[in-house]
Amino acid sequence: NEFNFDGIRVLVDFAHNPAGMKAFFELGNRLDAKRRLITIGQAGDRDERSTREMLRVAWDAKPDLLIIKELLLHLRGRELGALPAIMESELRDLGAPDERWCHAPSEMDAIRMALEWARPGDLLLLLVHDNRDETLQLLASREAASKSPA
Repeated sequence: NEFNFDGIRVLVDFAHNPAGMKAFFELGNRLDAKRRLITIGQAGDRDERSTREMLRVAWDAKPDLLIIKELLLHLRGRELGALPAIMESELRDLGAPDERWCHAPSEMDAIRMALEWARPGDLLLLLVHDNRDETLQLLASREAASKSPA
């Protein structure tokens, strides 16, 4: 799904494994953008190895900001904060500077943070899992509002 408003381009995808994410990020890297942002989260039933691999794929896409989100509807037996802690550990292992990533307590918080961060010329690559319909409605609303006469 693609949205354009206020000079910002937003791509939304459900990619949930390293191969799907790599394809999504490769597409994003072929598009012109001043800055790029990625939102990322992981379901609780994924093992640590695949979670770390997913973070490597995201970091290899060279985002200007990466928002690690908690997937509240997909904890699947994990403690709140466990997967973001693994992701944070992998980013530190990769040498990612602290100012290039942050945490969001939920998917919708991550979406709102991304929209607040964005400015004209930016590309937002939003991986959406918990709140797909709500996210698409919010973005469609923003797009419609930007096209309506003032």
